[in-house]
Amino acid sequence: MSRITLSFLLTAGLLPAAVSEAQWSSVHRDNTNNGVVDMAATVLDVTGGPTVSSPDEGIASSARPIIDGTRVYTVFMDDGGTALDPSDDVLRIKAHDLTTLDVVWTSPDLDTGNSVSFGSASAQVIVDGGTTSTLVYGSGQTVHALDTADGSPLWATTLDDTTTSPTNAAYDLINASPVFGEGRIYINTYYDSFGAPDDLSQIVALDATTGSVDWFQVTGGRGQAGPLFFDEGVSDAIVIVNVPGGLRAFRADDGQVVWSHDDPALPGGAWTVEDEFWTEPIIADGSLFTITYNFGGTNANLVRVNPATGELDWINDASVTLTSDSPLIHVGSPARLYAVGGPFGDASLVLFDPATGSEIDRVPLGFGVFRNYMAATNDRLYLAANGVRVFDLDGALQSAYTTGGISSSISLGSDGTLHMVSGGQLHRFENTTSVSDWLMLD
Repeated sequence: MSRITLSFLLTAGLLPAAVSEAQWSSVHRDNTNNGVVDMAATVLDVTGGPTVSSPDEGIASSARPIIDGTRVYTVFMDDGGTALDPSDDVLRIKAHDLTTLDVVWTSPDLDTGNSVSFGSASAQVIVDGGTTSTLVYGSGQTVHALDTADGSPLWATTLDDTTTSPTNAAYDLINASPVFGEGRIYINTYYDSFGAPDDLSQIVALDATTGSVDWFQVTGGRGQAGPLFFDEGVSDAIVIVNVPGGLRAFRADDGQVVWSHDDPALPGGAWTVEDEFWTEPIIADGSLFTITYNFGGTNANLVRVNPATGELDWINDASVTLTSDSPLIHVGSPARLYAVGGPFGDASLVLFDPATGSEIDRVPLGFGVFRNYMAATNDRLYLAANGVRVFDLDGALQSAYTTGGISSSISLGSDGTLHMVSGGQLHRFENTTSVSDWLMLD
């Protein structure tokens, strides 16, 4: 399975303060997958199409573009990232000017062949603040770090028998976005055994400056969802990852298990959930939310857990399947959890009550979605599907721009603009109101 994912790291002091208008949970908004975005009023009408589009093709539509204020980072594959097993894939990272989308630099060829098609490319920016910044990503079996100034390589660590063990170098692949915390990069690996009993997927912690492996733990899970770094209300920071049947938390400093879903000593006792694939966990209103889903489109579960203790709040058979993006949660009034998915050709946007997990409404989309992404500002939800669609908080469609491809990805910039990758190109949609800032909340 080919899946390319993007996330990014931000350090304090890069973002201007804003007047709070609405709060949204957001995966890939900060360096830990653990943050809430405070948005000022922003309204986009995408009906007229993008203001500017990049001339180059081959940008992977399954990879979310990453924005760091002046640049947009994308992943380039010579087939556009669509083929499952091309022998001639070449992967590169491209940095684009935020406004013109002109290519500022292109990285050297990074990975080629089957490791690209089965792996991921997950771009991070700003590991170190100050005058230097580092873009970190994973592809195939290797975690790479690039200088954001010019794309030159800083370090590369291959996760094989020389760095982590037990492992199988032929199958241990990176298929999820890493996160950053306390000077380390944390990343899941994917052991391509398709559920075999000897699954050896791992969570690996690397020094963010040198790329050396600090610790690793076998998780046995699919390893296709990024971890979550969590340090709120706990004595020691933890890293939460999916494992077969549930979630497990490791101490961020040394990898020791802090809690696990299958431990009967948990507050409320052990719990389990049917799982095949997981979305990346997110934090909102002090709780962890994630979705497990069945690739065949027949089963899905929405889960709310106490991230500090592992105690289960609730599990709901969400019937939202074939989704590779985390849910989004509107914090405040009205409290809403949004998820999208469904069998091929029959997808829906589904609204839930985040306090109870009960379904509030279901909005049929009339088309299929797969490897699609959501973003949100103020009272608008943006869905990358057959282009981009804009909904209000009740799920009513406000505007749409159609490209025809079922796979596309989007990110919102600090200037209120929307960037979308679809059809092998990068597109920019201008903000139709005054420029709005956004602020990462701790």
